[in-house]
Amino acid sequence: MAAARRELGQLTVEEYSRQWRPRQRRMTDYSTGEHVDSSINVHIVPRLGARKLNSVTPMVVERFLDAMESDGVGRGNQVNIFRVLKTILRDAYAKGAMADDPVKGVQEPEYVREEVAIPSLAYVTKALLVADEELALEVVMMAGCGLRNGEARAVNVHNMVAQDVYRVREQIHSDTLRPAKLKHRKAGEFREVPLPRSVREAMARYGEKHGTTKDGYRAP
Repeated sequence: MAAARRELGQLTVEEYSRQWRPRQRRMTDYSTGEHVDSSINVHIVPRLGARKLNSVTPMVVERFLDAMESDGVGRGNQVNIFRVLKTILRDAYAKGAMADDPVKGVQEPEYVREEVAIPSLAYVTKALLVADEELALEVVMMAGCGLRNGEARAVNVHNMVAQDVYRVREQIHSDTLRPAKLKHRKAGEFREVPLPRSVREAMARYGEKHGTTKDGYRAP
């Protein structure tokens, strides 16, 4: 048993990460898996990949966080990357690769969300005057129904479940540019929002001019 732990400790962070990733069977969501892979491949492996597991200490992890800060990695990304690294290292620690907890006492990067600026009606009106038709429809969906960018890009006439109700059931993923589940929700989950007449009419005008796909999405 002790020999197996010593052998495990000789693995590098990269080698162990490659073993750890396929074991995450519950990580079935494409978006979540993609962000974990990005954390490993873009940040963890280049900075820590060559280190043997038994050489990783809280001080090493602190330097890793300092390096990300120096390289200008956003605090929100730092938080996500650190959580992935901590999960991998804690998994290795639980299996005996290290004698001591490699992230003990290491504080998660502090992420303070920026103040959200809500555009005025005058600003939205000016934006609609200069936007092309596709962007204008997205702006109307965001302003009128309170949708996120990706949700507005997934506008679909089949989502009008009543004259005054719009069902938000998916978004257009920013990386794949394909429909994906809503953020922070499981596949198939949705929420419903009020549908103002102005938004419904804007959707109708766009549809009359450009048509829609057989699935109800706006035609390109």
